[in-house]
Amino acid sequence: MSFYLKALRGVFVSDNSNHGTRLQQVETLRQKLVNEGYQPSEAEHFIKVALGSRKIERLDNRELDTVIEYLEKQIEIAQKCKNLF
Repeated sequence: MSFYLKALRGVFVSDNSNHGTRLQQVETLRQKLVNEGYQPSEAEHFIKVALGSRKIERLDNRELDTVIEYLEKQIEIAQKCKNLF
């Protein structure tokens, strides 16, 4: 069964459940960034920065883990900033 995830400007498909779980986690983290106060376009920009010139559907699990780690750090920064006020 294929996993479908709408992210950025396309639909990414993965038949690998681990890969699909990581893609889903990227989408969840994108939503958390928005919930922390970033605009949706800013959250998408963070994802694009983490991806570089690569397409998300072509990343292997290790590379996706790097993207996930980057987004988690951005969420931590947002939470620390909110706690200052």
